[in-house]
Amino acid sequence: MPEKIKNLSARWAQGKPGWPVRWIKPENLHLTLAPPFYKNDLDDIMAKLAEIEASAASAVLHFHTISYGPPGNFRLIWAVGWPCPALAKLKAEIERKLNLKAETRDFLPHLTLARFKPEAYGKFKVKKLEERIDWLAEVESFSLFESSLTPAGAEYKILKSFSLWKK
Repeated sequence: MPEKIKNLSARWAQGKPGWPVRWIKPENLHLTLAPPFYKNDLDDIMAKLAEIEASAASAVLHFHTISYGPPGNFRLIWAVGWPCPALAKLKAEIERKLNLKAETRDFLPHLTLARFKPEAYGKFKVKKLEERIDWLAEVESFSLFESSLTPAGAEYKILKSFSLWKK
C-alpha cells in the first residue's frame, strides 16, 4: 500500500483506543489478489509473474467504507473499495498463470486494518461500523509475499515486486 494509505489507516486506528483488536502494522497492509498458496518452484513463479507484469495496467483503487467484515462472520475491520475491473483482471490472470483455484465469489477489494476473534465482537461499544472514507490508492505494482505466522500475527516479506504499466 502507498504511504498515504498507511498513514490514513494508522491515523484512523489511533482514534480507536481500547478496541479489542490486533491492529495490522502499516508495513503489513496489503491488498490480497491471490490467497496464500504453497509452491516449490520459486523461479517458475517469478517467471510467470514477470509475464503478467509485461501486460497488466496500473489502476486507482477507491476505498469508500470502513466496516466489520466479512458479512455474517465478523472477525476483521476492513476498508472496502469499489469494484476495480483492472484489479479483478489482474487477480484472474495471476490465478490462471499460477494454476490456482479461482474464487467463485466476486472480487471485493478490501484492506484489513485489524483482526479480532469473533467472540470479541460482543465487547465492541460500536456494534454497527459503516464509516465513510475517501481513500485513493494508486496501484502501480504487485508483489509476491512470503508470510510467516507469529504469535503477534502474520509478518510479510516481499520476495519480488512487479511494476504495472501506466495507462
